[in-house]
Amino acid sequence: MQPVPELRRREVETYFEVVAERGLDVGVDAFAFHNLGVFDDSDFAILVDVLDGADATASFAFLGRDADEQAGSIEHVDAAGHEVVLHGQRHVACGDLPESLARENVEVGVTSLEAASGVRPTAFFAPLLSMNDATMDALVEAGIERAVGVAETVVPDGLVEVEPEPLVDLELLMAGHSPSETFDALAERAATGGVFLMHPNLVEHFDATDEFHAWIDEFRPVSVGEWVEEGGVGLLVDAVRPLKIE
Repeated sequence: MQPVPELRRREVETYFEVVAERGLDVGVDAFAFHNLGVFDDSDFAILVDVLDGADATASFAFLGRDADEQAGSIEHVDAAGHEVVLHGQRHVACGDLPESLARENVEVGVTSLEAASGVRPTAFFAPLLSMNDATMDALVEAGIERAVGVAETVVPDGLVEVEPEPLVDLELLMAGHSPSETFDALAERAATGGVFLMHPNLVEHFDATDEFHAWIDEFRPVSVGEWVEEGGVGLLVDAVRPLKIE
């Protein structure tokens, strides 16, 4: 029997944990689509055009695992003036990673993105948001300046913690809210600013893409990096497939 790399095992564990927590039929159906529906180069290009048309920017999350096949999208996002954010080498929860795995997840992820696209990320987005000491230390060592997530302990010098708004598109949509209800709620929240996490592939699954694009037109968001400097409404785009069985 072939040994299973620990980081890969944890990716599967993370995915199953999320599905188990949201075990309603609509949740299982949505997460099946989230994992199988690939947001491809043409989808990224459309979203970049929508952002450009609204004079808006965003941060886009990518996994090192997918860097080779998504190199064109990473390059396109970066060239259009948007922020490339590392989501880890693999989609693993970062709240309890031991030091060796935390370093592997961050360092290999950064190297993978840079080798595939020429873009070296300076921001990180933690799957399931939680970040432990080992992960944050690895981020600082890798030159990451901003981390979207929730620190379990004191944030080290050299790293800016960014906590996203608790109102999330997929949570509302999976709870049965209509596209208009979902983005009305997100618009009400955005009126006071904050960083918003959006999942355009799941938004498409729930036929809410038009409402998402209208939200962009209304609020003209900025990337997480720009939000740290300027405030307003920040946008983090997560179209990552959370589980990939090679």
